[in-house]
Amino acid sequence: MATALRKRRTARATPGSVAPSIIEADSQEAVEALRPRWRSLDVRSGCPSAQFGWIRAALAAFPDDAPPRVITVARGEQLVAAAPLVTTSAGGVRRLSLPGGEALGEPSDLACADPTSLAHLARAVVASGMPLHFARMPAASPAIGAIRTACRGRAVTRVRAATPYAYLPLDPSWIEPDHHLSQRRRNLLERAWRRAERLGPVSTEIHWPDLNELPAQLDAALAVDAAGLRTSSGQRKTADLHWAVFYRSFAQTACENGSLRICILKIGPRVAAMQLAIESGDALWLLRSGEDPELASCRPGQLLLRESIRHAAESELSSVEFWGNTSTWARGWAVEQRPCVSLTTYPIGTRGVAALASDAAGGQRPRVERTAKKLWSGAKKVAAGCAGPIQRVVRSYVAGAKLKDALHAADKLAQSNLQATIAYWDAPHEAPRRIADIYLEALRAVPGHGRWLSIKAPSLNFSRELVAELVDEARRHDVGLHFDATVREAARPTRDLVASFLDSGVKLGLTLPACWQRSVDDAAWAAAHGVTVRVVKGPWPDPGEPKGDRRGEFLRVIDALAGKASHVNVASHDVPLVAEAARRLQKAGAECELELLYGWPMRRSLEQAQRLGLSVTVHVPFGKSYLPHALSRLRMNPRHAWWLVRGSSGSDEFGAS
Repeated sequence: MATALRKRRTARATPGSVAPSIIEADSQEAVEALRPRWRSLDVRSGCPSAQFGWIRAALAAFPDDAPPRVITVARGEQLVAAAPLVTTSAGGVRRLSLPGGEALGEPSDLACADPTSLAHLARAVVASGMPLHFARMPAASPAIGAIRTACRGRAVTRVRAATPYAYLPLDPSWIEPDHHLSQRRRNLLERAWRRAERLGPVSTEIHWPDLNELPAQLDAALAVDAAGLRTSSGQRKTADLHWAVFYRSFAQTACENGSLRICILKIGPRVAAMQLAIESGDALWLLRSGEDPELASCRPGQLLLRESIRHAAESELSSVEFWGNTSTWARGWAVEQRPCVSLTTYPIGTRGVAALASDAAGGQRPRVERTAKKLWSGAKKVAAGCAGPIQRVVRSYVAGAKLKDALHAADKLAQSNLQATIAYWDAPHEAPRRIADIYLEALRAVPGHGRWLSIKAPSLNFSRELVAELVDEARRHDVGLHFDATVREAARPTRDLVASFLDSGVKLGLTLPACWQRSVDDAAWAAAHGVTVRVVKGPWPDPGEPKGDRRGEFLRVIDALAGKASHVNVASHDVPLVAEAARRLQKAGAECELELLYGWPMRRSLEQAQRLGLSVTVHVPFGKSYLPHALSRLRMNPRHAWWLVRGSSGSDEFGAS
């Protein structure tokens, strides 16, 4: 990935002014190079998630999940607007999102110095041609209107209500916070204070740490936060470990800027409650809070909040903003709500069609179908013949929502001497435990309907414990476990997970997307360890080679397996490519078979398989999620829209019906 900043001019300068230019950064190193210029924007931006420290911390905490695509507007050496974007992937479709919207769940915004600069920025973001998904933005953000204006004639926008967040408007009377509480609430806090005093002297501290003091004070605060985040087994949750990395990085930058506040309440020498906050934009932003669960009866979190509110009023700030887990502590105070919205754009073109189809498959069909009408009207050339398949996309490429639907499809295939590999396509945010339970149910049912079950390691959060359950069940029923490919960043941990069970006595398989550079090495590893390999072209190429020779990449992986692997599944509907791959494997003495995707036309592939003497397996998914291969094929080649029409109409003998 390039580390240099990319710069281009956006418009000619008017007399007496400097022409704005667009600067893009697509790596952590390139983002870091923007830091000196970003400082002026941080001063103007009240929203923490639009500040440089936030994007820097998000990249540090979640380096593989969301590569940066930061777009900024500069006049001379000064940044005047910035969109701290990251590239995310959902349902096989890449989009641009704001950091924190998904991983942290916080409202996010664009930074700008003036409306003109914001307009330039919005046009640059829309011109990227990528679908946008901003999960949670302040409804009052001027960026929403700017993006909608920039999308005219280029993309369809959809704005929906999102979860609001609490804030407390302040005036000088809040120097005495108790005056704003009900008598019952005041009595409750007074009893809590007396209960705490019986354990030791109660004191509150609000620190403006310098860089020398920061490590010790931050360690003390986050230790309290961590105490309340342990599971019943005493282990930290993985997500919370990422959050700790994020907040440490963000605190470092905020400390350097002088905006960090660490609020502590002690009972005797013991830290009982903490708050991580910043002062920005005339407000105190409470980002993280925690209390010692062993002292919960003293309500140390509520006692500390009272003192933080008092501090904010004494500092003549206009509000206290409740982010993160601090919103639960806001109950009982006279808080108001700041409304938020989600903003999604669908560019006119195949990327927009793919994003729309993915959203339709994610349970948003009624709303998406209304959006589709707007998209089709602006993209008749692209979408001709696609409106029907988009409406039916969920049922066209999965056997059905239930396991029984996949088993029924497998029985139908068996009547034509075709084997089936069953796969569950989980929905976004589905719990790993639930997914594992569905896999276990499938393993018990697969014997008699197929030989393999395909699973996704990322959907199980790469849990060795959950996979061990599946391995035990697979051994009992003599069913193979095949590990599907999802995103490139998951390839190494998926391979490591397979390696953990090589001696389990269960047949193991691994999907290798040929468009990933690492797949040749993975092929050699799989061949050396007797792992069955499924070779696919792959939905998303490596960033370094986005326009590679797809057939050439496929055959390179085949050559790495020929003569070394005991069994290879050639997974493609590309008839000439399959013929060449099978020829190379058979010449080297490797056993191979053809694997096809349920819902895609099969007639030509089956005729060829018969000529080549190949056995055929059909990958049969069930569930609610959409098959990423269909979206990626449409993205890379619009003529595959005709395949969508054929497959969803049931014209193919083995398609959805």
